[in-house]
Formats: sequence, C-alpha cells, structure tokens
Amino acid sequence: MTRILLAWEDKNFEPLAAIARRVVRATAAPVTAAPGAGVPPTVLSLTTRGDGQFAHYVAQTWPTIRAKGLPKEPGLLDHLVCVIDGDRLHERVPTIARAPDDVAAISTWHATAETAWTSWLRSHAPAHGPSPLTVHGVVLRWSRESVVLAGWDQPPFVERLAIDASTDAIAAMLDEFCDPDPRQVASASFTDAFRKPQGCLKALRKAAGQAPVDKNHPDIDDVMRDLARNANQLSQVRARVPDLDRLAALVWQLASGTAPVTPPTGSIVAPPPKQPKRKLKPSAKR
Repeated sequence: MTRILLAWEDKNFEPLAAIARRVVRATAAPVTAAPGAGVPPTVLSLTTRGDGQFAHYVAQTWPTIRAKGLPKEPGLLDHLVCVIDGDRLHERVPTIARAPDDVAAISTWHATAETAWTSWLRSHAPAHGPSPLTVHGVVLRWSRESVVLAGWDQPPFVERLAIDASTDAIAAMLDEFCDPDPRQVASASFTDAFRKPQGCLKALRKAAGQAPVDKNHPDIDDVMRDLARNANQLSQVRARVPDLDRLAALVWQLASGTAPVTPPTGSIVAPPPKQPKRKLKPSAKR
C-alpha cells in the first residue's frame, strides 16, 4: 500500500487534512492497468509550521523521516506532497509571478505557479537523500479560509459562525462588502474570485453582530470539520474549491504509479551544486 505524506504550512492543519482525506476517499481511482491501481493509499499529514519552512523540510526532514515514518504511524513513506497557500507564493519563490488581478487569468497563472513550486521544492532535495521525484507540490488558492468561505450557504456557517445568508442584514453585507457577491459567482469560478476570503468573513460576522474571528479561531476549524462529515455539504465545497479534487487526483496517481515524475518543460532547474574550493599546496622550498 502506498503511503503519502501531506505537509501543510498551517499549524492548525488537522481540519483541512480531514477534508483532504474525505475527498480522497470520495474520488475514484484512475482507470489504469498499473500495479496498485484502485488500492486506497494511506494519507498522512503534518505541518511545516509556516510557508517559509518547506525548503528546509525537503532538504533536512524528508530524508530523515522517509524510511521510518511518523512517530505514531511508523513505516516507509513513498511520497511527500507539500501544500502551500497561493496568496503569498510569489514571495517564497522569486520565479513565480504575483497572481493576476484578472480572474479569467488565474487558472493559467495557477498551473504555471504549481509547476514552478514542484520544481523549486525538488531543487532543494539533497544529492544523497530520497529521489527528488518523491517530492511534489500543490498550490491551494488562496488559503484555508477559502475552504470555509466556500461553505457560506451551508448549515455549519449558521451553526458555528452565526452567519445566516438568508437574513436581510447578511444579504445586504454580501452585496456591499463581499466583492464579488458570492451569490453571483459560479461554483467553478468561486475560489478564483475570492482572493482575500478573510475580509469577507469579517464583514459577514460584523453584519451578524458577532466579533471577528481570525483564521485560527476554533469556530473556523469546526466549520471545516462539519463540512467534511457531510457528503452533500462537502460536495458543494469541492465544486467551489477545485484544488481539493486536484490534490486527491494527485494522491491517487501517486498510489497507482501514473503521476508524472519529471517537471514539465519550462520549470525551474536546480542549480549545480557548488564545488568546494581546492586548497593549493604550498610550494616546496628550494
């Protein structure tokens, strides 16, 4: 059985990891005759504790834990998938451009950014460690709050955040402060349209007469946990956050051995390792 480790940047990764596992289970394996096809992979998760730690993790931690696994779940790990938020990706990888303002151009930018992200990660793999081809990158547009906002019209939003979009006050706030209005955005374009979901969440909480909640608030985590438990609600979120299904598809491809193993053309190439300077021997005295 293939064992795949997902590395999330957020320290409160568990709710999002639970959604990812649910989506993997709900997604059919690709049709292929490759060995292992159709066998559900084991999906493990941990946090790198920040988006600035991925390079160190690939270079230092992955070579150390790959053979032995996690303390509570020992065993060989086959692949590492690094999941990063796309909101500040250009700050971490200089070759990745800032996301365009034009919503219609986001998909093209995202595909290019994710290719560069995978290649950048692999460029940090040590020469004498696991193959760089065991390392993969996924970019989540734009942050974990995107997943929460994608459930804006689902019961957990009302129950956990006290935000009921059917009320006049919330409807007015949607129209005035959530740009664009989520009621007017097609599911396929939802994530691309809301690049700063936290601002919309704050506005909706204000309209509901509630104090703002930051991204690490327990209620935010509870919304994601509830969405993960309900198949119908999770289906709605998946339609609005296609990166969840893309992540699940990669996991299945890795489990069946059908995932591409080489970076596509135009991706970052790792620079050659620096050669140590040779020390010149002192000339013999005459």
